[in-house]
Amino acid sequence: MKKYGVYLGLLLLIGSFTVAAGYVDSRESFFYISQKKEKCSLCGDGKNSLKSIYGGVKGIGLICLNDWRVVQVLAPEQEYLQREGTFYMNSKEGDYSIQIDHVMERRISLVNYTAGKQNMPDMKKMSEILCVECVKEVKDAVTIQGEHEKRKPKAVCMVEFSTMKIHSIQQNFQYYVFDDYYVQAECKKKKINLTVFHVSCGEVCKLLDTL
Repeated sequence: MKKYGVYLGLLLLIGSFTVAAGYVDSRESFFYISQKKEKCSLCGDGKNSLKSIYGGVKGIGLICLNDWRVVQVLAPEQEYLQREGTFYMNSKEGDYSIQIDHVMERRISLVNYTAGKQNMPDMKKMSEILCVECVKEVKDAVTIQGEHEKRKPKAVCMVEFSTMKIHSIQQNFQYYVFDDYYVQAECKKKKINLTVFHVSCGEVCKLLDTL
C-alpha cells in the first residue's frame, strides 16, 4: 500500500512539472513542452525570430512549418517593382515545392505550393520553437474544417508581416483583405494556389463587390 502511494506521488509530481513547463494536449500521444515566449521563433524578441526580421514590414509571406523557412510572396509596391519574374523554392527533403510568378505590371503574385508525401505538420517540432500561444495559432491554421476535414493538412500557412498574424490556407476557398493586399487561396488535395493583389482601398471594395 505504501509503495502504491509512492508511485502515485511520483506520477502527480511529474504531471505537475510537465504542465508547469508547457502544456499538454490530451488528443496527442506526446507531451508538448513549448518554448518560452521571449525565445519564440514567431513572436519572440530574438534576432532570428520572424518578429525581429519582418515585424512592422508590410507584406505577405508563406511559412513552411516543418523546416521553418519563410518566403515573401508580395512586398510593398516600391520593392515589388524590382521583382519581375519567377521564384522557386524546394524542400531539401522533397516535402514541398513553391513557385511564385510576379506579374509586375498588374502588381500580382501567383503562388503554386505543391505538397510532397511527407508534408503533414509536425506539431511536436513546432512546440520546440514556438510559445504556447503561437503553437495554438499554427494548429488552428492547419486544421481543416467542413466538407474537406478528412483531407490531410499541409505544413504551410500564410503570415501577415506587419502584425505577425497567422492565416490558414488549408480550406478549398478562402480570401483575406489586409493593409493594401487582397489574397485569394484555393486548396486542393496536393496543391495550394494563391492569387495575391497589391490594391488600393477603392480597388478592394470593387473586388469584394464581385464576390
